Amino acid sequence: MQQSGHAPFLRLPPVCRGLWEFGFLARGLTLRHCRSTDLWDQIQAQDITTSYTDFSERNTLRPAPAATSRTDVSSALSNLKVFAQELYTDVVIRVIDSAIAFVDRYKAISDSDTMGWKLMAFWITSKFGRFRGHVVARDLVSAQVVEHEFSRVDEELLELMDLRRSHRGADTVPHRGHHNQETTRRGDRQRRQSSVPAAVYTALPRQGDKSCA
Repeated sequence: MQQSGHAPFLRLPPVCRGLWEFGFLARGLTLRHCRSTDLWDQIQAQDITTSYTDFSERNTLRPAPAATSRTDVSSALSNLKVFAQELYTDVVIRVIDSAIAFVDRYKAISDSDTMGWKLMAFWITSKFGRFRGHVVARDLVSAQVVEHEFSRVDEELLELMDLRRSHRGADTVPHRGHHNQETTRRGDRQRRQSSVPAAVYTALPRQGDKSCA
């Protein structure tokens, strides 16, 4: 299974080992490590220096690319389900299915909102990490509850969406300030008084509305 040519994602043993243990967060594995890959990704993977036998902390996984769309998150979850159907119990499959169903029906983020889907991938990964924590603690009752936490009213998700909105507001403030400064400078230039005395200025010849000074 590790070296299967039918896997739609990179098949490095450290990644697969992490998936087998459901090692999200604790071992540095994220949802995005299950993203779909093409031929070019496989060619570039030949240059990485990850050891096939060293599973220590020195042998770190290369960073996964950030999610940029709904398709990225959805395909990563579908790829993870490939492992779930062969190696995990029905409880694990239900958690992944709940995540897939939530992503498909969630409409608060547009399909091309890069920051929004990056936060969504982080939130889903954190849910998987919580699930794993309950499994490791042998608290299967709490682990089964996680599949019902994929909700638009989840407090952690709402907090992330608030964070996203606040960052959007901060990005627009400097632009408005710069615009106001430019407007003020223009106003200052318009109010700047002429060095020519008023009596002299009115006596100068004019051509239409313009002075010939």
